[in-house]
Amino acid sequence: MASQPEETIVVSMLPRGEAYGGSLLVALDREKLEPIATREFPAEEYLEDPVLGEPGKIRHARGIATADDKLYVALFNQVCEYTVVDPRELDLRPGRAFTHPRACDLHGISVDGSSLAAASTGTDSVITWDLESEEASVTSLGIESENDVRFPDRLARDAGREDWREVLEVGRHVNGVSIRPDGTPVVCSLSEVLELAADEVRSLHLPEDGRMHDGYLSPSETLLLTDASCGLLVSLDLNNSDDRRSIPIAKPEEWFLRGIGVVDKTAYVLSSEAIPSRQRNPVRDPTSAPEAIGGSFRVAAVDLDHFGAPIDEKFVRVPEAPRGSVVYGVAGL
Repeated sequence: MASQPEETIVVSMLPRGEAYGGSLLVALDREKLEPIATREFPAEEYLEDPVLGEPGKIRHARGIATADDKLYVALFNQVCEYTVVDPRELDLRPGRAFTHPRACDLHGISVDGSSLAAASTGTDSVITWDLESEEASVTSLGIESENDVRFPDRLARDAGREDWREVLEVGRHVNGVSIRPDGTPVVCSLSEVLELAADEVRSLHLPEDGRMHDGYLSPSETLLLTDASCGLLVSLDLNNSDDRRSIPIAKPEEWFLRGIGVVDKTAYVLSSEAIPSRQRNPVRDPTSAPEAIGGSFRVAAVDLDHFGAPIDEKFVRVPEAPRGSVVYGVAGL
């Protein structure tokens, strides 16, 4: 599959109106940017809580990445590996799962020929697995701990808290990770981009009032970032600090800019409906008009060879997704 032109892109969606999940994948025809298939994750594909003896209650799918015929998906506290049987039907065969006691609220992921990296938002850390041995290593950017926090909803109940986020000690909100050719991780947080060198953490980008949600590092070491504060796609050359460009993608008061993926020199940038999150206090509106049923988002296609040229845009509605769903990851299949 890796040698063939990718005709499909896949997007992950997470309902804002659901306290614990209901996430799904949406396949889009790459030329028309129209939905052609959906796949919800069944409960058994989420990590089992050993105390409850059943899959964890928080069922969120966020970051996605591909390598050869494999699709990797961040399912809250583990990254699942799927063999892609038919991309246009989203026929996926579940395989290995990668987890760690510090894997919690996983967001962006990155994969290369030998390793898999995930941004663990719930622990302000980056977890890297060797794809052959499946051994994990953790780089902490916050409070170091060995506690197992993979099931924070249970921890919240034990602590008498209503919201599982209240038991997590998070400061940076790490949400994206890319790997430089020499193996050095580059981490995106809400407010800063950091390089995790062997003996130091180095700041690469610290914008005023930035609200960055995803990043993609090209083989030429150009880093693309989505900045939700101003609705911009930002391009940074990591080898030339003077080469910094940006283009507007979405009006921040109308759309929440989040995910980015690159396929054949085209960047696909996702924007969700800019409505308040209701995950902490789900409220459903039974009076919604029929045309409001379903989740919707925008996808912008940016030609990276002509950065700054007019972009192709598409408004996508997915009837199977609850209204107010937020799109997180995008990759080619």
